[in-house]
Amino acid sequence: MAPSPLGTQHDQHMTAYTDFSNVAPPHSSMKLYVGSMPPLDRELAFDVVVLCAAEYQPDRVAFRGTILRCPIPDDALSKEEIRRALVTSSQVAAAIARRSRVLVTCRAGINRSALVASLAIARMTRMTAPQIMIHMRERRHPDCLFNTHFQTYLARFIEGSERAGRRG
Repeated sequence: MAPSPLGTQHDQHMTAYTDFSNVAPPHSSMKLYVGSMPPLDRELAFDVVVLCAAEYQPDRVAFRGTILRCPIPDDALSKEEIRRALVTSSQVAAAIARRSRVLVTCRAGINRSALVASLAIARMTRMTAPQIMIHMRERRHPDCLFNTHFQTYLARFIEGSERAGRRG
C-alpha cells in the first residue's frame, strides 16, 4: 500500500502520511514522510519507521523493516531526550541517503515526529529553521512544531551546525 497524501485515509486504523520528498534540491529524491502512530500489525510501504511517541513503543511488531525508537515527550526535553532526537535524526538522514523510504511518527504526527524529521531535513539541506517550520506547516499541518521548545531545539541545532560548518 503506497503512502497517501495528507487528508486522505488508507483505512480505519491509519491516518495519512505527508510526503516531504520535494524538500529542496539536490534532495528531490528524498523519501521522507511524517505521520501519526502507524499500525504495526502489518507490513507498511516504508523501509524505516521511526516511533517518537513515548507512549507508543510496542515490543512486538509485524512490520519487517527497520524500527527506530526515539521515545520523547511532547514537552521540554531533557539533555538525554535531545541527544536521542539528534541521534535519530542522523539515522533518518543516513537512511534517506541510502534511498530508503522513511516514515517518522508520533501520536498525532504534529510535534515530535516533525521535530525529528525537521532535524533530518536540516542535516541534508541548507534550509533555515523558519524555512523548515513553514515547509512542515504547509505540507503536513498548520500546527506542526507549535511546541516552542522544539522550535528552539531546531534553531539551536541549525545555528550550531552552521558555526561548525556541518550543514548540507
